[in-house]
Amino acid sequence: MAERPGPEPLDLAILQATLRQFAADRQWQPFHTPKNLSTALMVEAAELAEIFQWMTPEQSARAHADLATRERIAHEIADVLLYLVQVADHTGVDIAQAVRDKLVLNARKYPAASPLGTGPVSGAALVDE
Repeated sequence: MAERPGPEPLDLAILQATLRQFAADRQWQPFHTPKNLSTALMVEAAELAEIFQWMTPEQSARAHADLATRERIAHEIADVLLYLVQVADHTGVDIAQAVRDKLVLNARKYPAASPLGTGPVSGAALVDE
């Protein structure tokens, strides 16, 4: 059986244009300020965290196995991404370049040869403040 090609990669420029048009069609532009969009982003991130709030670490690692929970997670992740893309659009930030720059900064701050516990945050992840 031949494998089906995967979905098209997400094109951030097209997504930004789509979101701009979506807002324009609804006359939402006056409300789409960086302050309002970043606040909405935080609300959506909190809704994502709420899904896992009272789970044990083990439960949270398996939460996606339940189809209804996986769908809730997916919807909240999408909401977070959509608001993040809009914040970047309204502030003139090139997301791809910002990510590349941040990865370089994090690699310098947390070199691979460093043992856990070194640096400002013990066991810091790929993304930090």
